Amino acid sequence: MPKISAATVAQHRDEQIRAILDASIELMREDGALPGMGRIASRAGLARSSIYQYFPSRRELLIAITEDMTPRWLARVTGSMDRHTAPAERILAYLEANVELVASGDHAAGDALAAEPGIQEFVQNHAQALHERLLEPLVHELERLGVDDAEHYAVFLNAQLHTATGLLAQGLPAARVWELLRSITEPFLRSHEERD
Repeated sequence: MPKISAATVAQHRDEQIRAILDASIELMREDGALPGMGRIASRAGLARSSIYQYFPSRRELLIAITEDMTPRWLARVTGSMDRHTAPAERILAYLEANVELVASGDHAAGDALAAEPGIQEFVQNHAQALHERLLEPLVHELERLGVDDAEHYAVFLNAQLHTATGLLAQGLPAARVWELLRSITEPFLRSHEERD
């Protein structure tokens, strides 16, 4: 039986999984793509063969990374929103936080996942569900702002956000990307504030 570094086997397993996920995320931020399993194992302090005990394939590892990052991403976005009370300000904070997170490399897992061959069905189903979770705070604030058809407007705002973050990949600085996105979205939000 292999040596464990925790009080229980379950704790040891959780620690190893955490180390693999953290190593994967670090390497994706550095490289912009998911590296080989051997490199991840090395960064996590494991033997190459050990990583497969936890994640038998790259696909399973990418799914786990995405599922691990989504709640943390959402917490950071909602944390930014929580510094404001007015719906328009909360929506602007939502958009700005997402730009900042993408600029910092935290979207690398999603990009690596989308680029991984043979997992288009997963991307369409699983990633769609994750994105819907990320849209929930935006829909809620649009409803608070009094926007009719908030769900569809959230999709449009998210499309603008996606386009804006694409400019980051083209080398545009995050501050400029945010300035452009804000100049398009803020007038719409303010016009709904004035209706109240």
